[in-house]
Amino acid sequence: MKKCEGCQREIETDFEYCPYCGEKQVVIMNETNEKTLNWLDRLTNYFIFMYQNTKHPVLPTRVFGEKYYGIITYVMVVLLTGFGLSSGLTGLGFIIHGRSFPLLKEFLLWLALGFLVDVVLIYFLYRILLKEELSIWHAFSKLFHPISVTFYFSVLLLMLAHNLGGETSKLIFIIYLILIILTLTLVKFSFVGNVWTAPRHQGKINGVYLMMIVLTLGVILQTILFLVFAPQILEDVLLFIEEVIKNRLGHLYQLFYQIY
Repeated sequence: MKKCEGCQREIETDFEYCPYCGEKQVVIMNETNEKTLNWLDRLTNYFIFMYQNTKHPVLPTRVFGEKYYGIITYVMVVLLTGFGLSSGLTGLGFIIHGRSFPLLKEFLLWLALGFLVDVVLIYFLYRILLKEELSIWHAFSKLFHPISVTFYFSVLLLMLAHNLGGETSKLIFIIYLILIILTLTLVKFSFVGNVWTAPRHQGKINGVYLMMIVLTLGVILQTILFLVFAPQILEDVLLFIEEVIKNRLGHLYQLFYQIY
């Protein structure tokens, strides 16, 4: 650990930028950090980085950490949340055509494309409109670094999903729903925050209007995704309800036949 040269907070020794204030650090190269890190070291550094961002979340003015950290978090949150939603439906008895993970494909695609829309719009705003030096990898980082806590939310979501069932306490189910809402909402908060704190455009279009245009594009694209995926999900839900009703009616018919 060392102290940031700007804000004097403790940060990891190999951080090129401070995760709190964004100040560039002087990294002294030695034999240890000149060596290529193996996968275990990189994984350890990733979780240390996630922990730091969870403790002190900020909207960074610069991107810090390795450039792939953002997309790794993106993939992990999509997978964990998607499986958490699907497993939760299974625990609640929602099974269509004998599938163990109902609507898994729909959930994964919806989450992946929905988050990707936010990333692309951040890249479009900073790189294309504002002419900032920003790669697509850094766009992932700008969206997911401030909300690293969503990774832990999605892990907990998947764990709780396996405990849902007929005798599930209301508290577990409520926490499960809250985690879903928090995970999805925080991503949108980060997107709006990144857009609204972007450097103000000095061209012909007022900076605030430029931000509003990007936010409006986000709403339109997310609505399109909803219209694409919602009908399929609703169709499967109605099919499940229909099967439940048929099973209940069949059970009542057998009971009536036995009595009379």
